[in-house]
Amino acid sequence: MAILRAGCIAALAAAVFLLAACSADDSPGDGASDVSIRSLPTSTARPTPEYTSTPVHTPSPTATLTPTPPSPTPSPAPPSATAVPPSPTPAPANQEPAPTPAAVTSDDGSAELSPASVPQGGVFVVRLRNAPPEPTPVVLFSGISHAMQLQAQVWWAVIGVAANFPPGQERVQISSDAGADGEPILTITVTDAAFPQENIELPPETSGLLTDAPAIEDERLLLEALYAGLTPERLWSGPFVVPVAGPLGDPFGYRRSFNGGPFSNHTGVDIIAAEGAPVAAANAGRVVYTGALQLRGNTIVIDHGAGVFTGYHHLSQINVVPDQVVSQGETIGAVGATGLVTAAHLHWELIVRGVRVDPLPWTQAEIAP
Repeated sequence: MAILRAGCIAALAAAVFLLAACSADDSPGDGASDVSIRSLPTSTARPTPEYTSTPVHTPSPTATLTPTPPSPTPSPAPPSATAVPPSPTPAPANQEPAPTPAAVTSDDGSAELSPASVPQGGVFVVRLRNAPPEPTPVVLFSGISHAMQLQAQVWWAVIGVAANFPPGQERVQISSDAGADGEPILTITVTDAAFPQENIELPPETSGLLTDAPAIEDERLLLEALYAGLTPERLWSGPFVVPVAGPLGDPFGYRRSFNGGPFSNHTGVDIIAAEGAPVAAANAGRVVYTGALQLRGNTIVIDHGAGVFTGYHHLSQINVVPDQVVSQGETIGAVGATGLVTAAHLHWELIVRGVRVDPLPWTQAEIAP
């Protein structure tokens, strides 16, 4: 366990390394660190790491970290095995979904956003009814415009809220022109998710691993460009599934400071599984990237349409190729320990309109128009 924790901490340190270089809401590193275990339905518990009498702790050093991941060898045809059943995955017992607040509706009833209140790392859906098919309306949120999609005569868009988005009320505006002021204007409340935080002291042999700044920046820019894409059609249906069976490591959003530096958020969830365990597509979509990244190791990115993507990281095997269409539950790769880790686990991310959000709520209910 100490080995896995040390490797994941090194990956998280990359987020701090890059905070000074860019102001993006998500750090480029996967932020993977197995601080706590939350059992999924078939999971088993792990020992809890030992801490000093203060919140500061020292991870165990390791001599096996390798900052350069091996290059994957994709094969044109994935195996037909299903890693997990294509059905909703129950949340851990201590992660029961909170009641959904009521929606906010415009005075004329044409526009709606739901839920009315969303935590940091959550999402909300905006709907516009009785609008013409042209021009395409946009949602203006936090200074960024998002094109809406038309489905069943309803314009809609799902919008992600970053883990570090300031709590409070935020204006959501719908306009038929990205550069114009328009009605209606609705208000959403962003609540504080109260992510746990800790201070970590990294030994020199761990902090010294993050020396290839150009490779780290290349990874950030590559993923940023991928997640800026927008496939108009929604390709997913129903709740997502957890990609691999195993106990849950660090959850989304966990905040840490390394060696007294600034805090950064964990950008996905870690699922602990043996090397070689099959990894499944969380929902239907199209593969848009396969390759080796400096921090995240062997990686698959799937586009689920409507601005929603999932990322699968630290893989030992990649069984799909770009532009391949995959079904929910289809095996796409295998758990590994590539990138800045020292033991096998899957780092799973879910991205909405370029913003990394908590994937687990997507396994509880369908998010759709």
